[in-house]
Amino acid sequence: MSRSEEFINGSGKIPPHLQDMEFHGTGRHNRASIEKHGLKAHQQFTDEGVANSTYPGVWHASAEEAADYAGAHGDIYAVDTSGYDSEMDASGYWYTPHDIPADRVQRVAHTDSYGNIHWHKEEECGR
Repeated sequence: MSRSEEFINGSGKIPPHLQDMEFHGTGRHNRASIEKHGLKAHQQFTDEGVANSTYPGVWHASAEEAADYAGAHGDIYAVDTSGYDSEMDASGYWYTPHDIPADRVQRVAHTDSYGNIHWHKEEECGR
């Protein structure tokens, strides 16, 4: 089984309504700020060095890549980047240099202690 299959099949497949979406993964300590303010391009650099890069922007990726960014016990957001310019950094990761308002960001999943994706909000998890 490939790594992608492990992520997707760990808690079920990506729900059909999310299959064409881009995702953003982050630690759950950012939840309140994201749900209030959205994703801010200038706040993608944390003291812990998460998403550290020379490219200021809001990163968006596949579900698997978002889970990697989120780490264990993180949040995954579906991000509507339509209408925004996106650029690729030197490592092949996509970002938009624009803020994404809260109404275009929806928390849709969380990661467990193994980094597996659970396609529901953490507070709805039966585990």
